[in-house]
Amino acid sequence: TTPVSTTTTPVPTTATPVGTTPTPASTTPTPASTTTTQPPKVCGHNQFWEQCSDKFCKRTCENINGPIGCPRVCVEGCSCMHGFVWNQNDTECIPVEDCSFECGLNQHWSQCSDIQCRRTCANFGQDVPCPQMCMSGCTCDSGYVWNSNETECIPACDCGKDVCLENEEWGSCANPECKRTCQNTNEKVCSDCFPGCVCRAGYIWDEILQECVPEDHCSGCGINANMSSCTNGCEPTCQGPSPFPCPAVCIPGCACLPGYLMDHHQGHCVLPSECSSVCPRRKTWCRHLPSNRVTCQNMLYPQCNYQSHENQTSYPGCVCKEGLILDELTNECIPLRHCLRMLR
Repeated sequence: TTPVSTTTTPVPTTATPVGTTPTPASTTPTPASTTTTQPPKVCGHNQFWEQCSDKFCKRTCENINGPIGCPRVCVEGCSCMHGFVWNQNDTECIPVEDCSFECGLNQHWSQCSDIQCRRTCANFGQDVPCPQMCMSGCTCDSGYVWNSNETECIPACDCGKDVCLENEEWGSCANPECKRTCQNTNEKVCSDCFPGCVCRAGYIWDEILQECVPEDHCSGCGINANMSSCTNGCEPTCQGPSPFPCPAVCIPGCACLPGYLMDHHQGHCVLPSECSSVCPRRKTWCRHLPSNRVTCQNMLYPQCNYQSHENQTSYPGCVCKEGLILDELTNECIPLRHCLRMLR
C-alpha cells in the first residue's frame, strides 16, 4: 500500500496585525440651527396682514361712529378689511351691517356717513372737503348739524346762539357775495343762499373792521364818502391832483363816492360843480384842469382848457398863475427863472 503522507503544510503563524490606533472621535459639537421659523402670516376671514396693523386701535361696533386715538407705533398683524369691524371679543372681523346700531336723536345710519367731514355750526354753509372713501356711521338728519363736540345733532337754526358774533343773528342767506356792506350799500338779489350769521336789523357789515356796525356809523367818513379798502392819498380833489408821486400801496381809508371830489375848504366830498373856487396864493381857479400835470420838473407850461376833451374825465382845480410854474418838491408856484436856476 502507498503510505499516507504525514507531512502537513505549515499554517503561517504571522498574522496580519490589526490596527490598534483608534480614530479619535470629533470633539467639536455640531452647532444647532439658529434660524427660527417665522409664524406664517395667515389671517382670518375678512382680514389681511399689514406692517402697521390696527392692533392698538381696533374699529368695533361700539366705536364705529367716533374717532379712535391710535399710538404712533407700528405693530404688524392682522387688520379687518374695508367694510368690516372686529367683533366684541376682537377675534373675528364681521360685516358692518351685522352691527346692531342705535343712532342718537335726529340721526340716522348711513353706509356713506359724514364721519370724516362732519357739518357743524362752525362750518355750516361752507364747502367741507370729504375723502372719496365712504365709511358707515351715524349722520345728522336733514336740517340738523353736529354740535361743537360732535356728540349730538342740533337744529341748524340753533347754531347762531353759539357762533354768531355781536350784532349778528342767524339768517337764511349768509352768502358773503350777497350781503350789503359799508363799501357797497346797494341792495343785492341773491339766488345762491345758505344759512349762517348775518347782521341784525339796523346794522351793516364793514369789510375793513370785519364786523357789523350801525348803519349810521358805517365809516365815519363824512358826506358823500365811505370807507375803502384801498386808498393812497392820490385821489383827485377840488384843489387839483396831488403834486407828489403816488405810492403803490393800498391803505384802508375814506374815499369820495364815484363822481365826487374832496373839497378841502368845505371839508367834505362835493360834486365838481360845487367845488370852492378858492385857491392859495399864486394859484388861480380853473374849471378844467389840464390832463398833464404842469410842474417845474417836467417844464411844461399850464394850459387851462375851458372844454374837456372827449372821453376824458375833467376836474376843476387850482393851477399856477400865468408866468409861474409848480415846484413838485414844495407844492408852490414859483417864477420860471427860479425853476431854470434849480435845474442848472
